[in-house]
Amino acid sequence: MIEDKRKSSRQRLFLRGFIRMPQKDSTIDCIVRNISETGAKLRFRCTPSITDSFELHIPAKEQIVQSKLAWIEGCEVGISFEQNLAFVTPSPSDGELLSRMARLEDEITSLKQMLKCLQNEVSKTEAA
Repeated sequence: MIEDKRKSSRQRLFLRGFIRMPQKDSTIDCIVRNISETGAKLRFRCTPSITDSFELHIPAKEQIVQSKLAWIEGCEVGISFEQNLAFVTPSPSDGELLSRMARLEDEITSLKQMLKCLQNEVSKTEAA
């Protein structure tokens, strides 16, 4: 079992956001995939070229948070907040949406695995 080293629990999200890098005078669109009081995981269209310090804007929550880069793995980025973020726990209707989103993510993962298996089978057939 992998130990979770996070200081606070995460809330799964699928919200439009963007990061603003004042020193470069630029912004990059992203999707906020999860968030906690201390940080978030963001997904970009491609591997972003970002600075160590920037602002995360989440229009749907009307929030702007000073953030720091924690890690980058492909198109996903982990960030930490310079100050803890107070966010509202999801209402029951949000909970239903989060549950549906989790099921869809599981389905996408299954479909990706199935596609990979099919691609391997095609490769084996072409090699023969």
